[in-house]
Amino acid sequence: MNNYPNQFYIFGKTTSGKKFRPSDWADRFCGVLSSYRPKSENLKNINSLCLSYSPFAQPRNYNGEKVVFINREIEKVEPLAWKFIISFINDNKLIFEEKYFKKDSLGPKKTDFEKKNIEDITREQIS
Repeated sequence: MNNYPNQFYIFGKTTSGKKFRPSDWADRFCGVLSSYRPKSENLKNINSLCLSYSPFAQPRNYNGEKVVFINREIEKVEPLAWKFIISFINDNKLIFEEKYFKKDSLGPKKTDFEKKNIEDITREQIS
């Protein structure tokens, strides 16, 4: 499991190029993970008690496509949640894209992306 990036997007497209169904898969997937939150999150604030997505798994739009943003910090909060995410990607043969940062000598970090297929990572490396 070490070969997965710290932050990445899961696309609703399989490695064979087919669209993943149902169309609201990203919202459902993030809903399942919504209870996983940083341990330091203060729940005394009334707004924290509202229904919301986890900061570790959020549906987003990326170039007009519905994706799920994953932050690997969820593994520190609940290792089984991380295993669920990896199993979901593997079982459905979904494409994901790494999100990483490069420092620019002139200013703040820039975001760059690197596409990966699940086939790039073998099951032996995940177990």
